[in-house]
Amino acid sequence: MKPVVAAMAALTLATPVEAQERKSVAPKAMQAVAPGLAGYTDEVLFGDVWISPALSPRDRSLVTVSALIATGKTAQLAGHLGRALDNGVKPDEIAGVVTHLAFYTGWPNAVSSLEVIEKVFTDRGVDMASLRAPPSARLPAPASDAARARTVTATIGPVA
Repeated sequence: MKPVVAAMAALTLATPVEAQERKSVAPKAMQAVAPGLAGYTDEVLFGDVWISPALSPRDRSLVTVSALIATGKTAQLAGHLGRALDNGVKPDEIAGVVTHLAFYTGWPNAVSSLEVIEKVFTDRGVDMASLRAPPSARLPAPASDAARARTVTATIGPVA
């Protein structure tokens, strides 16, 4: 383990001037309190993972925003929402993600994200009136829904 620590220290000391002059994406508090974590954030997370060709920046942003909403991590959401919009995720897609995730990850996670999303949309000049889907746009419940509900009630209801 000691060789790994020594190598990391050597790499830190040998950081090129260009890398030191690049603007950090790490939050200011992280830079002040945990500069090592800020370095990993800049060099590994955003310097390597985010530029990986495995996912397009748009898709990576959509997944990241979804994960933050699903897990209730609203403190990190604003920055990633801005990045998502910059990477081509449309505001109506973000609205759809919130709606969809409410059913899978819980209403509180979705609702908790709304103030952050609204602030980012307002700051970015997003026309939120265009996000309002008329009631006719909602999908009707399938005919099989009543039978499914009866089955769930009969099989899981007694336990739940």
